[in-house]
Amino acid sequence: MLKGLSLDAPNPVWSTDITSIRMPQGFVYVVAILDWFSRDVLAWQVSNTMDVSFCLATLERALRECL
Repeated sequence: MLKGLSLDAPNPVWSTDITSIRMPQGFVYVVAILDWFSRDVLAWQVSNTMDVSFCLATLERALRECL
């Protein structure tokens, strides 16, 4: 999808990832939003549920702080 795209400034392309981490009491989930140009983590959050609200809150934080 982005093959051949030349990134010459921050913000045109962001990506997100959700990772689960096993803990003694269950799982915690970490969501992160990254800028492909700078490789910076723009926002991240940890939750004990994989509810969509924590993902949306992370996106809203990245948008508020980076745009």
